[in-house]
Amino acid sequence: LKQTLEYYPWIKVVATPSALELSKVYDAVVDAFTSDPDIKAVFVTGGDDSVTPVVSALRELGKLYPVDDPNYVYIGSVDGAPNALEAIKNGESSFTANQRFDLFGTQIMAVAKDYLEGKYVSSTANNVQLSCSMVMRENLARLEQLGVLWGLKDEIS
Repeated sequence: LKQTLEYYPWIKVVATPSALELSKVYDAVVDAFTSDPDIKAVFVTGGDDSVTPVVSALRELGKLYPVDDPNYVYIGSVDGAPNALEAIKNGESSFTANQRFDLFGTQIMAVAKDYLEGKYVSSTANNVQLSCSMVMRENLARLEQLGVLWGLKDEIS
């Protein structure tokens, strides 16, 4: 994230709390907004599980505005888990990078199968690339229709 933000010098990072435990995410958000009430976006790097305590903290602080409100606080995350998709549907979260974990296991198993069958497995076979799409309110229904949101699949969620 820090490397990517170098391309956007107009974005000011006001806090980078380390809240690896979900129980601490809420407090980290409250502390950050107490220090700087004008924060415009929160990006959680620990995965989608952190979206729920961020939404709760913003609600408690009176900072959970509708999407069309100029005071809306953008929330972004990575994974595509059910809680993040639900928060996007509800207008509470802005986006998530939907990593296709359902394909990840399939790709690894194909490499393992080839290896066990004595087939050549290149040294780059462990460099599995996950398909990823950005999920926002605007494209959520379409991605759901395409069946690419692992977080909405009954057998996974």
